[in-house]
Amino acid sequence: MLDKYYYNKLQASEERSAYQAVYSALLRSERECGVSGIGNDSAEKVWEAVTLDHPEIINYPAPICQRRLKGRLVLYHFQYSNVDRGRYNESLDNAVNEIEKQLTSDVSGYSVIKAIFDYLTASVDYDGEAFNEYLSLIRTNPSDNVWTDFIDGRGAAFTPYGVVINKKGVSAGISRLFKILCGRFGIQCACVKAQLKDECSSPHRLNVVEIGCDRFFADVTSGLTLDELPIARYDYFLAPRRIIEKLLTIEEDFLCDNERENFFVKNNLRFTSVCDLKRYLAGYVFSSTNGEVRCHYDGGKLTDKELGDIFSEIVNAHCSYTKQMPTTSVKNGFCTGLITDAEE
Repeated sequence: MLDKYYYNKLQASEERSAYQAVYSALLRSERECGVSGIGNDSAEKVWEAVTLDHPEIINYPAPICQRRLKGRLVLYHFQYSNVDRGRYNESLDNAVNEIEKQLTSDVSGYSVIKAIFDYLTASVDYDGEAFNEYLSLIRTNPSDNVWTDFIDGRGAAFTPYGVVINKKGVSAGISRLFKILCGRFGIQCACVKAQLKDECSSPHRLNVVEIGCDRFFADVTSGLTLDELPIARYDYFLAPRRIIEKLLTIEEDFLCDNERENFFVKNNLRFTSVCDLKRYLAGYVFSSTNGEVRCHYDGGKLTDKELGDIFSEIVNAHCSYTKQMPTTSVKNGFCTGLITDAEE
């Protein structure tokens, strides 16, 4: 089961017992929990498993956990912050209500997950300042006190509490909130650790969800709307591993190779032929009023720049003088644009 994916990965019975002890202590908001039979490495693994499996009890500020050895015991010390639980629960219920409004008679796994994805991408902004501040802290001062100090400032962006209350966050908080919302609708979901394939190999978090017997990646953070292009991007929504690995290095060995629920496959928007891509773009742009344009070129041989040039060429050739597509996004073969009325 994805909901307890990291618990199921623990091999030793001592680690599983420690997991249950830590989980129970957090549920009761205890300040300390002692477990025996494990060392520091296992203690860290257990803590990470609990926090990834159960973001619903790790509301804010995660909580902070310090560990020390006392004889044959590993002692977990938990530090909690005073937060408005009522406001959190109300905000979470409001989010669920807004998602339910998007659902009609179709309550399939796909439609529910897409409604959650659409809600978050439309309502949450990315907090780049918080992420950059955190990276700077851990690179210049890699100590146990970094998170303690940071949480009093921008750390809320890393928690589901901060994201649902402030409508702003980073992938760690967004992916945890996504898992919580999936749980509200009975969707099996796990948080996933990854590294961005950028020059810094920045840490990133996303999710894997289950529909039927198959698993799919969902990266909400990559789909957040931008000021210059205010529409959701589905580049990595219910994506197979071969697609998601164009953007990320996944740390877990999830088997996600089925593509039937992928947004672009499901909506006939994936193309392997340049001619078919041009034909689709020309037909869409020529016939459309205002609207969103999305497609995925999966045929290789074209760089993103070449693909962007094709995109621009088609738009300029077929948009009437009353219409324009001022901003487009082309990356890893995914094209996204918005047709709007031309400025007078």
